[in-house]
Amino acid sequence: MTRPLPVDRSQRRFPIEELVGQIADLLKTEPRTAYDLARLTHYSVATCRLRVAELERVGRAHRERVNTPTGCQYVWHYGPSPSRGEALGIFGIPQQSAYRVYPAINRRDPLVAALFGEAGVRP
Repeated sequence: MTRPLPVDRSQRRFPIEELVGQIADLLKTEPRTAYDLARLTHYSVATCRLRVAELERVGRAHRERVNTPTGCQYVWHYGPSPSRGEALGIFGIPQQSAYRVYPAINRRDPLVAALFGEAGVRP
């Protein structure tokens, strides 16, 4: 039985700086999705998402959510994102309403009444 050759792990790593530079150059030409970036750079979609998120973190790229017939996806643009106030526009921050008091239903569920008796009647 022969032993497998030792694996040089340095060859298996992604060239991070080169890939980030490639993605930045592609985004400079036009906005693209992560799938477009993966197809053009010949890396996986997950790797491209990770690297473009790194660009977003340092302020060199930003994303925009776009609704499509099959769902939604993010389109990445080169450059810093617009300020949050401009992005929200006149709509402001969305708020969720909460109820503090629920309307009373003055009757008992028929199944509960059949199993446990009418409400307010104690044996």
